[in-house]
Amino acid sequence: MSQVAIAYIGPKAVKRDTVTGSRQVFPRMTPIDVSAELAAVLLCYDQVFVEASALDAVREAENARQAQAAKSVKRPKPRTKNARRQLTCR
Repeated sequence: MSQVAIAYIGPKAVKRDTVTGSRQVFPRMTPIDVSAELAAVLLCYDQVFVEASALDAVREAENARQAQAAKSVKRPKPRTKNARRQLTCR
């Protein structure tokens, strides 16, 4: 029986395989060896599982997405005493 390394890339810290019934536990972004038959079924869910060889590309894409999100966050301007007074004294 051949083994294939796959990794869970979803949002949870740990994913338990409920699709195939194996109950295998997959920590996020960690390659796990599974049978080729199990890998074929799980890899159908391409937003959740990837082959271990594609894990570096997924990590880079996630880091880029996080960096872009951090840049687009608008920080509120600090309030001054006058700004507070304007809000309460209308």
